[in-house]
Amino acid sequence: MNDIEREAIILNSAWKMIDGMVNWAMFVRTDLREPTNLMFQDDEHARMFVILLGDFLSQVRALGSQAAPFGLRAAPADAHPSTQYSARCNDSASNRLRGTEPCATCTCKV
Repeated sequence: MNDIEREAIILNSAWKMIDGMVNWAMFVRTDLREPTNLMFQDDEHARMFVILLGDFLSQVRALGSQAAPFGLRAAPADAHPSTQYSARCNDSASNRLRGTEPCATCTCKV
């Protein structure tokens, strides 16, 4: 697997996890147009959201002596659990591979 394929798989899995967490089936629908707090349909949906959020923010770990999946680097040993995910996002954003090629039809700079 090359680096672009690895990045695409990781970004797609993050997108699907976010989509599972934040969907209208879990929240009370409202017709309000101004910013408001989202309310869950019931306690079960609130608990499911917390479980999915914890899973999304958790550190990716290798099983036993195997390497971490998709060649991910381990978080620094001194990293606080609340910053591990944001550090991974920053690492991915600073080393992004997709969208770095100039457009074929214009002279824009990516």
